[in-house]
Amino acid sequence: MTRVELDGTAWTVKDFSSRPWYVRYTVAPFLLRRELSILARLHGVDGIAEQSFRIDQFAIAVSFMEGANIGKCRQRR
Repeated sequence: MTRVELDGTAWTVKDFSSRPWYVRYTVAPFLLRRELSILARLHGVDGIAEQSFRIDQFAIAVSFMEGANIGKCRQRR
C-alpha cells in the first residue's frame, strides 16, 4: 500500500503490478474485486472510506483515512 496525494486529496493505493505473474493473475483480481465490493456495501458507515475506484487491472485507490494500522496494533485480551 502506498499513500499518494492528487489535487489535494490523499489516497491509499493498493497495487499488485510488481508482484509475480501468478499473484497478479490469480489472487490480485479476487482481492481487489472483493475489497471494492465490501467498500461499496459499507458506504455511509462511519470509519469506512467514502471513495474508492479501480485504477487499472492490478490496482485500486481508496480515500485515505488517518488511523492505526490494525495489523500493527497490539492484540488486546
